Amino acid sequence: SPQHPKVREARALLLETGSLHNQEALGSSPDGSERQILYSSAVFHAGGELCAVSMLIDITARKKMEEQVRQHEKVLSSLFQAVPVGLVILKDRRFQVVNEQISTITGYAAADLLDRSSHMLYATNEEFVRVGRALYDMLWQQGNSYVETQFKRQDGSFCHVSLFAAPLDRSNPEVGAAVAIQDISERVAMLQSLRDSEQRFRQTAELSGQLIYDYDVASGAIFWSGRIKEITGYAEEEFNRH
Repeated sequence: SPQHPKVREARALLLETGSLHNQEALGSSPDGSERQILYSSAVFHAGGELCAVSMLIDITARKKMEEQVRQHEKVLSSLFQAVPVGLVILKDRRFQVVNEQISTITGYAAADLLDRSSHMLYATNEEFVRVGRALYDMLWQQGNSYVETQFKRQDGSFCHVSLFAAPLDRSNPEVGAAVAIQDISERVAMLQSLRDSEQRFRQTAELSGQLIYDYDVASGAIFWSGRIKEITGYAEEEFNRH
């Protein structure tokens, strides 16, 4: 309506400035549905009269699409922050986007990582290069890659991590890759403890002078240790095959 406050305000501004560019407004179509309009206007004199010319574009569909994009971005952002692992987007191995979980893993605030090279998290350049080759050499051909390494945290301590990478666009390596980072320090420590335990068991068996067997309930396999060769005459590998 010409008497609508916003219409009167726009008309006053047009008369004051002489032109308006790329202004948005709400309008109504003949069926009563609301439409979103982008318009530009300019005033001029013709035959001694003050006139105005305007160009209007219906941007209703575009605005709906923009709102859908915003909603999708909100959902993705929520998921990005909710996952229990570190998630980052790297371009040229520099942090473009990070979630808060990465702070728990590295000790760095998420904001302190943005636009910085991931080189800062490696103890040596050699390890940085090794991980880069493992992750990126075949990433865009294979579609994903995996490697385990150690990160140097902000306080100088180290943690074991697994890195799982996937390209953002397999047809365009320039846009970068998404990388999921998980702290596997507890798992690595547990495996090392198990290896140490197995080594102590073998040493105990050797020193006891006896034959000791380990029965795997799940598979039914039996593994022998101890002074196998001295007692049976068979080498350990050959004895365990029988």
